[in-house]
Amino acid sequence: MASNNVLPFYHQKALNSFFNGVDTSSENIKLRYEKMRSIYYQDRIQEALELANSLLQLNLKSIGKGYLESSILHYKGGCHTQLGEFKSALACYKQITEINRINNSAWAAITLIYLKLGQKDKAEQAANKALEIFPDEKQFDFMRIELNL
Repeated sequence: MASNNVLPFYHQKALNSFFNGVDTSSENIKLRYEKMRSIYYQDRIQEALELANSLLQLNLKSIGKGYLESSILHYKGGCHTQLGEFKSALACYKQITEINRINNSAWAAITLIYLKLGQKDKAEQAANKALEIFPDEKQFDFMRIELNL
């Protein structure tokens, strides 16, 4: 029961902190990250995208840059995808694979975007990369079916 209150708690805390001044402390960055996630799941996509962009301008090293940056980029890519901006989304997911070459969700997203763009050869290359890293992942069944792998 208490876990249902966690996201609203962090959302409200993030809103309060954000509107009372921009603080780049690690706690404030985490709160802004939670705000971005919250508004993304409320389908306030343009707002989430703007917040993702502002977060990516900060020094994220103090709180684990690689993981946090990858996660923000994933949400940013999701925003671009929902807005139909597939090339921008693709750039986000490619950036994630530069940070972490074995990020399976980024490779899956790259595969889907290439399919949406009608670039089946590139989709197949991305799918093969994901399957090479995680050959037994059931979440990649869509790639096997769609691309006849």
